[in-house]
Amino acid sequence: LVALLPVASPHVWLHLGQILNGLAGPVSAAVAPAFAAVWFPTEERTFATSLVWTCQSAAPSLGFAVALAAESAKGLLWILFAEAASAIAACLLWAFAVPALPLSAPSLSAA
Repeated sequence: LVALLPVASPHVWLHLGQILNGLAGPVSAAVAPAFAAVWFPTEERTFATSLVWTCQSAAPSLGFAVALAAESAKGLLWILFAEAASAIAACLLWAFAVPALPLSAPSLSAA
């Protein structure tokens, strides 16, 4: 798919970014119910799923609002670097600080 994009076009990175964003959509949609099924008892799964979905919606909205505060291209670049650094930090924290499974199963279906 990337080979179809003309390399000389200034929009190559825009298209590539949209393709990557589209590929990540199904993955992020499946994370919330899977996470809730493993970590929360049955009566709390709906709340946990809705909390994850709310965070997934609020984060891009917050990023958009913060980007509006940029007064120059250099300021916007620093905001993008800060967003990337916070995403990397969150991924590293999740990878190294959160165990794969809880110490005790919250319900029989999670066991």
